[in-house]
Amino acid sequence: MDELLEGLKDADPDNRAECARKLGIDGIHEAVPHLVRALKDKEPLVRANAALALGHLKPSRKSVEALIPMLADEEWMVRHDASMALGELGDMHAVAPLVDLLSDPVLEVRMKAVDALGKLGDEKGLQALEKHVDDLEVLDELVLAFSRNKCNHSLIKLYDMGSDDIRIKAIGGIEPDMAHEEVFLRAIKDDSWRVREEAAKALGVMNTEASVKGLRKLLRDSSHYVVIQALRALVKVEDRDSLEKLESLGEHPESAVRGEWARTTAALGGDFRDILDAFLYENDSRTKWVMAESMGEDTGFRDELEGAYRDAVGDEKVLLACSLAWSGDKTGLDDILEAMVDMRWKVRQKATEAVTNIQWDTLNKKERKALMRTMEGLLEDTDKWVRIASIKALWTISRGNEEEGKVRDLLEKVKDSEMDPDVMEALGYQNFK
Repeated sequence: MDELLEGLKDADPDNRAECARKLGIDGIHEAVPHLVRALKDKEPLVRANAALALGHLKPSRKSVEALIPMLADEEWMVRHDASMALGELGDMHAVAPLVDLLSDPVLEVRMKAVDALGKLGDEKGLQALEKHVDDLEVLDELVLAFSRNKCNHSLIKLYDMGSDDIRIKAIGGIEPDMAHEEVFLRAIKDDSWRVREEAAKALGVMNTEASVKGLRKLLRDSSHYVVIQALRALVKVEDRDSLEKLESLGEHPESAVRGEWARTTAALGGDFRDILDAFLYENDSRTKWVMAESMGEDTGFRDELEGAYRDAVGDEKVLLACSLAWSGDKTGLDDILEAMVDMRWKVRQKATEAVTNIQWDTLNKKERKALMRTMEGLLEDTDKWVRIASIKALWTISRGNEEEGKVRDLLEKVKDSEMDPDVMEALGYQNFK
């Protein structure tokens, strides 16, 4: 710390500026009086960095009183960084001076003033922001400030006057409640599919008769992204009455919609035979995986699944074996074990995820041994997502049985050798200690 404080007095202005920056980043709160003095440095960069540094440190009246005059500094970068610091410090004495900056000739300063006022959340500051919605250059910042403070009236105003990009952000910030239902129902007719998508998300939270009707209309939207969001929203509101309207989506030209239709049909308790029929005609491999997983959610559908599995061949047989496994049935275990060492990493991953649902006590000694050996081998797989799947599967399957201690020791060893952060996160998430 002493070296940095001495650096504030260095003859080299770049060094003074760097020392000021580091004092803030390092969180050296004892440096406040020194940084306050640095605000009077003749070099703009030093003053700007000192202002930023004060914003990183504990709020104090001394810091705020020193920063407020910097909002009138002749150099725009100092005004910019002082605004940023005051927004972080949260002192309402800064509101009025920041409001004055909303008319600053430099765009970057106005943007930061809006951001700071949004963070402060003071009513007078927000009212001042509402008077500047005609400043098209700071509309993004205004949307963020209004969203942060739930200024729904202002967001609706921005939605009604903004470009596509602004309307998308504004509609996403408006609270999804009955008071604003009319806005979202208007938004599902918007020219921008991204606005309609955001509206679908909101309607899925509201769960009113009108919002559900609106979501059903979106099932026929020209954008498959909107259709997918409408399906997810209908699951959220548990609209089982919409199942009849979903049937045609199993033949939608977009494979992603067909997959989401399968998930929705399963989640709403639809006829799993419809999913099986669609699965048998589906050509897209990713969508077939989604359908297979969806069919595994209904344990009462096992007889039909087993029949389809026995008649299937190739990849289709593997997928149906995984469906059975997802439902807790070990019937297709031999095919799944083969899939777990398939050349394709996605097949290995999905097959490993599927066996997680098989009950350990339904397996005989030979099956248990084969399954554990295969999963242990996957801990060294070349693909990290397969390794993650094997970690979770090993822990889930072994929990509470005779294999738990062995698996715990095994995964501790993996911790010592694994370098990938995602795999390490999976190990940490499973709490192997």
